Amino acid sequence: MSEQRISEVKYREDELNVSLEAIKVETEAAVEMRARVDKMIETLQELLHISQQCLVKRYVGFHL
Repeated sequence: MSEQRISEVKYREDELNVSLEAIKVETEAAVEMRARVDKMIETLQELLHISQQCLVKRYVGFHL
């Protein structure tokens, strides 16, 4: 291979490595965000369940 071609290949390889590292960082951030969202959903589901129980008790008490 010519020196110019080797230089181009090395440049492309460096660019790909930079892109790969950026993708890794974004993936880690997405995984962390997913974990936080899952925890929020779990908390909201618990609160929704409590609210639903209160509404049922209120409805039953109102119609007695």
